[in-house]
Amino acid sequence: MKRKRKGQKPYDAMRRLLQAQNRIVVRCPWFKGVAASTRWIEWPLGAPMGADGGDVYYDPVLVQTFDDHIEGFVLHEYLHNLCGHIARRGDREIGLWNVAADYAINPFVTKLFDLPPGLCLLDPEFVGMSPEVIYDALGGNGVIAQHWGLTLGANLTKALAEMPPDLSGEPLERARQKWRDVIAAAGEPPAFLKAAIEETIAGR
Repeated sequence: MKRKRKGQKPYDAMRRLLQAQNRIVVRCPWFKGVAASTRWIEWPLGAPMGADGGDVYYDPVLVQTFDDHIEGFVLHEYLHNLCGHIARRGDREIGLWNVAADYAINPFVTKLFDLPPGLCLLDPEFVGMSPEVIYDALGGNGVIAQHWGLTLGANLTKALAEMPPDLSGEPLERARQKWRDVIAAAGEPPAFLKAAIEETIAGR
């Protein structure tokens, strides 16, 4: 964790998130509409960030802890919402679905920004697969700790449980339509994201 020096201003997590959004847009202008349409909500998650299909929640303490990788975390949450992962989960087990979705999107994130080693799920075996296919490949049943390690897995399982409930029903569909509209207005997606965005538009 970065320590506050004498005379230094208090850490401003919201300012840091907005800075990260700007850096993402500079690196990849396609995300300009996503950044403009993202609403940030402060919440004591127990994890740096989380998404519910519409908004993104952040824990200011952990944003500071992972300050060096915030661009990667922000892009990660963008992609959860853009790709409609909450709506696509269906009746799948929430922990393992989150594992599968992370394996699906993290290779896209690392095209632009780093993620903290050992914390974020990356496996070349799953590159290019949809979360549905990855979920089935993982067995469709399992414990989140098997993929993050016992201690980290337990902490992340707790963080998922303590997040506000995911959107559902009409509010979720409105949020999903919002992201489809953002995608349509953004124009041709970058080549590395094209397949995932086409999946989203197709309603996977």
